[in-house]
Amino acid sequence: MKSSVAIACLLLAASTLHAGRARQEYVDGCQTQDGRFVVTAELVGANPKDPKAGQWKFHWKDTKTGQSRTGDLVGLPPVGPFVHLFIAPDGETFAAWRPFSYSPSTTNVDDKLSNGGKFGDGPNKDWADHPAVAHRLVIYRKTGDIVKSLGVKDLLNADELKQVYNVFHTVRFVSEYPGLAFSGAPRVAYGTFRISPDYTVLEFQAPMTSKDKPARRVRVDLVSGTIFDPVAKLAETRQPIRPFLGPDRITQDEQYLWQPNLDPVRMAGTLKKK
Repeated sequence: MKSSVAIACLLLAASTLHAGRARQEYVDGCQTQDGRFVVTAELVGANPKDPKAGQWKFHWKDTKTGQSRTGDLVGLPPVGPFVHLFIAPDGETFAAWRPFSYSPSTTNVDDKLSNGGKFGDGPNKDWADHPAVAHRLVIYRKTGDIVKSLGVKDLLNADELKQVYNVFHTVRFVSEYPGLAFSGAPRVAYGTFRISPDYTVLEFQAPMTSKDKPARRVRVDLVSGTIFDPVAKLAETRQPIRPFLGPDRITQDEQYLWQPNLDPVRMAGTLKKK
């Protein structure tokens, strides 16, 4: 699997920090349950002297026919992405989910926010259109054409938008599920979503708007981009579950050695040898 592992050290200085911890950037690929269709990603054109250089590319492949395609992952910054790709059973579409992302300090978003500040407190009413909060869930055809791109403003309601905040140049707009904190989970985003076994339904929890109310669940069809009722009855293969097999927590050193499986809900990742 091609990934950001090879360039992790190159971009470490710009890595997103959480409570003093630097987490490795990544774009994790996916394969269908039968293993026929695979989508992975790599950063092309990275430059240690220019952290903003480079473009994330996807690689789609049909392992049965040998057909393959490559294209750009739209809106994905070269620095600091924590992204999960999910491919549909027929291989015709795939989705890129980005619940966290590095936001360079030169952006208007950071200019009006200190660490821990909320977007709703800022003076710019158009913040929800800023690139730092756009393209958080993008659905592609295997050709690279975009089926649908959803930003934070498309996924949250007005009250939830006021709770979006920025920590260490990282825009956060989701609530974590119990037991899977970003500081200890094998992947920083594992605690922020659930995924169906067939990789066609994504679920996440919106920011809490009241201490007396649980976070609202949001479910999105990863083929069409449609947001639908989170309590709607679904087939077992489309019922969102824990997004990976493996331990809830690993050490910081182990996090840099973690190699996720391309079918993470069925096969656990492994620790690479040093």
